[in-house]
Amino acid sequence: MSEVNNNEELALPPQYSRSRDNQVTNNFNINNESSYTQVEPPLYAESTPSDQESDLPQEYHKRRQIQQEENECSICCRDCSPEHQIKGQTAIVTGGTKNLGGETAKELARLGANLFLHYRSNEQQAKDFQKELSSKYPDIKIELYQADLTDDASLKKLFDEAKSKFSNGIDIAINNVGQVVKKPITEITEEEFNSLDSKNNKVAFFFIKYAGLNLNKNGRIISIGTSLLAAYTEYYGGYQGTKAPLEFYSKAASKELLPKGITSNIVSPGPMETSFLLNSETKESVDFFKTVGLHGRLTQVSDIVPIIRFLVTEGTWITGQNIFANGGFTSPK
Repeated sequence: MSEVNNNEELALPPQYSRSRDNQVTNNFNINNESSYTQVEPPLYAESTPSDQESDLPQEYHKRRQIQQEENECSICCRDCSPEHQIKGQTAIVTGGTKNLGGETAKELARLGANLFLHYRSNEQQAKDFQKELSSKYPDIKIELYQADLTDDASLKKLFDEAKSKFSNGIDIAINNVGQVVKKPITEITEEEFNSLDSKNNKVAFFFIKYAGLNLNKNGRIISIGTSLLAAYTEYYGGYQGTKAPLEFYSKAASKELLPKGITSNIVSPGPMETSFLLNSETKESVDFFKTVGLHGRLTQVSDIVPIIRFLVTEGTWITGQNIFANGGFTSPK
């Protein structure tokens, strides 16, 4: 399609001009006492071409049609472009069969991406989820992978297995692994700290490491963080402390992976209404969280999935960022 400047007025042949009411007029027939301006009428106005306009040269009508098509494309591009960008690509999603990971997988499937979905336990639930997606999106390939992901070797194997299943390689890597222990620092045991450190810190580091080593050029890495990093609060010291390093890992990777065109970002939701939160909080805490954000409610999975979708599609110029998406729950400095 020819390129047309949508802001450029369509030029009329010299014998034509436009009147105040936007009618195209033959200059040889106009009343010289009238003033005429060349203002392009709205392309979407419901109007019937005047008899004079229908007599315009074919080139004018052709250029006008091109401009209208360009404008229509610009209006719908937000809906159609994501499918064009990631259809046929492959995404690894850890924790990818339920909660935020599961809803993210559904959205990527809708956009035509193949999926390598990790889960830690509950094999039947994972298989049911795979069956549901495969039935709805029969043109994509979905593989499941069960693992604990608590050390370097398990993260390396995650990517090795994914590449063995998808010959075109991996384009998107999204990590949802995490753990909350809500306790005063004076009560956290070494076993609990080691578990927090493994799931929140070590997994985050080695996930980014192996994503950087294995993703195709122009790939996307997204790590799920927490808005609690911007909170001055008690009882979450172990969680905040083991989540905080993620920001440094992601920022460093975003610089180091520039030559490959790979972006690395963090999405940090507020308290999200999933089993991850509800199983670790009291009803009183949940009720309090609802009072400090927009609309008096918790963050929903549906608030976060569009941000992830944007980062793996149109958001290609964003890298090294931590996006706090929490409805005003907290705000980093």
